[in-house]
Amino acid sequence: MPRKVNKLVQYPFQIELHVTQVETREGKGVVIDRHGEWIQVFLPTRNKVVKTSLFLVEKLL
Repeated sequence: MPRKVNKLVQYPFQIELHVTQVETREGKGVVIDRHGEWIQVFLPTRNKVVKTSLFLVEKLL
């Protein structure tokens, strides 16, 4: 699995809050907050917010 070498470097893509859709270990959702490499994702199917640094981006606008 790829990993970031320098944790201070941002991801090479823009994440728009409440727009960017991602998939996490817990399920699919929308990014609602971001702090560095950590994001908070709202999972509508579980009505739950999770904090993670591992995610796949599904949709970039």
